[in-house]
Order: sequence, then C-alpha cells, then structure tokens
Amino acid sequence: MKTTAFFLLLFVALAGPLQAEETPPPPQAEIYNLAQLLGKAERIVVAEAGAAGAEGCVLNVEQVLKEPKPNPKEIDPEVLKRASALLADEKAVLPPLAPKAPPALRVVAVQGQKLPEPGSRAIFFLWDKTASAGKTELLYRLSHPQCVYGPQVLPQVKLGLERPREIADGRYLRDWDHQMAEEAQMRAAGRKLLTAKGGQLTMGLRLKATNSALSLRADNSFACMARLENAEGPEQLVYDGPAGGYGAILCAKGAAPETGIVLYLSAAVMLPQTDSLVVGLDESSDFRSLPSGDSIAKDLFFDVKNFPILKTLQGAYLLKLFFISNHDGKNLDLKILPWTGELLSDAKTISFPKRQ
Repeated sequence: MKTTAFFLLLFVALAGPLQAEETPPPPQAEIYNLAQLLGKAERIVVAEAGAAGAEGCVLNVEQVLKEPKPNPKEIDPEVLKRASALLADEKAVLPPLAPKAPPALRVVAVQGQKLPEPGSRAIFFLWDKTASAGKTELLYRLSHPQCVYGPQVLPQVKLGLERPREIADGRYLRDWDHQMAEEAQMRAAGRKLLTAKGGQLTMGLRLKATNSALSLRADNSFACMARLENAEGPEQLVYDGPAGGYGAILCAKGAAPETGIVLYLSAAVMLPQTDSLVVGLDESSDFRSLPSGDSIAKDLFFDVKNFPILKTLQGAYLLKLFFISNHDGKNLDLKILPWTGELLSDAKTISFPKRQ
C-alpha cells in the first residue's frame, strides 16, 4: 500500500503547530484564502527588507499594490493653509502643492513569526498596525504567517486585485495555505468531538478502539488500534492516504468532557527526499474501497516525544479515537464519491501510573 512509503508526523492539535517550511500559524489562527487575504490587508506592498534591529526593520517599498483610501472627512493642513492665504489675498500666487510623500513602513515580528532576511524582496500583506514610530512612519506587526510571501506570487496578487471575481472560488495563494486551512478544519472538528457521543454510526461507518496499552518504555507513550468498519449499507470509498486523519481524545475520569486533550496524528511528512507539500495532493490510490461488513485496521502510536503533554498525565483516563476526513476526491476520476465526516469511538479506560 502507498501509505507504507510515508513516516508519521505527530503533533498535539490544541497545543502544537504543524511543522512546515513556512513559520507555522498559532493553533487558533485563521488561514485566509486569496480573496480573504486581499480584503483583510490594509496595505499590500512589494518591498526589500532593511536591516533588522530591536524595533523591526524598515521596508524599502518598490511597488504599492494596495493602500487605504483617503478619508474624505480629513483635510490636509497644507490645504487649509492655502485656503486661508487665498482668503486673505485673492490675488496671491501660491506655489504648486507638492505631492505628499508616502509614509515610511516599518515591520516587527511577533507571535513566533520571523522578519525576512535583510536585503530580501517580498510581498507584505499588512493589517496589524500598532502605534506609529513617528508622523511619517507607520509600524505594522507581522503577527501571522500570511503577512509575507515570496515575489513569485506577484502575478496572482495583481490579478486578484484587478479582477476580484476571478478569485472568488476560495483558492489559496500557495499550497501551504491550503494545507494549513485543512489542518485548522481538522483541529476544529477535533475540538467539537470533545463533547460528542462516541460509537455512533455516520453514513454507515463506525469507529472502534481496541488493544490500548502503555508503551514498555514506561514514559506514558501508548498505542491503540483503530478499526474503521462499514457496518451498514453499500460499498464506501474511504480516504486512506498519507494525510491521515486519525487521533485520540483523553479525558480524566470524572472530569468535564470540555477539559479533554485532543491528540491528532498526521502523516504529513513523506520520505526525506520528497516535497512534504505533495502530501496534501490527493491521488486516486489514496482512497480505499470498503465493502459492507469490511473494516480497515490502523495501529496508532502516541509517543511522548511528540506529545509532551502525556508526561503530565496520571491516573485513569477515558480514551476515544477519532477519524476525520474532508478529502472529497474533487477533480479525481473516482467511481463513487468518497465518504467525508467525523467518527468517534466508544470510550475505553487507560490508566497512567502515578508519579512519585
């Protein structure tokens, strides 16, 4: 099976971000498609990054793609001066009004983001404005991974600004954005499952958790088998590719379900020599036929090295497994439409040893 050619990347959906070439977003960050991104940005400029310092870096602007429209209620003081001079002397000859110099832009990185390398050229989407460093300088915070893009996407940005209808289909500016948006949807679905009832049939499919056991390493790592069953109905087509979709919810016995921990397993890292973004591109071989009465078994391992929060657990916990798939096989030549949705298993008890 194709899946055997991939390694598993594990991370905590609510506490740890996905590792990628770009700076990962904060766990709750919204990922914007191209239309949303163009609408959100107050200013969009192509600029060269100046030298970085404690107060960020100055942007040497080469092109202004978008900027705020002048407020009609705000009157330029220079215009008022000229009007006063003409009222005092109607025959006064005034010099032409000099064009107003654009404000200088400075950016500072926050929330784990990084400033671009000095001298590098990039497209800056700026919306998080903070206190200005002076009357002629505006300071923006790079607080989101979609604030900076490479210049290679400039044609798409210009087209989107000139013809917004052509990007109203929800497309993303780069594959990484699309991948992160899907991960955000998965995390949101995982949080929703915290209070859901497990073991339910969803369009004929049911998920079961079996063979849960702590690792022999005695470090709170644990394994469990997920069994995805076609319990009722006709043949189903189920996603079984490298992007995974499995995970676990742990909640201390007697605690409110909302306090549970969501652990999401994602096979988002391929063989080292392969571009990891390819994982997000569905292929026909990523989908598996599941006839009525048949099942898919997956051995899942939750390693404390990837889920440090497991170190803090002790005592009895309720364990539920989940499977989430939003892979609809769009643009693929599939004989039937794939199943999409969320499945949650019944709860099993797993006990973590008490620390001394």
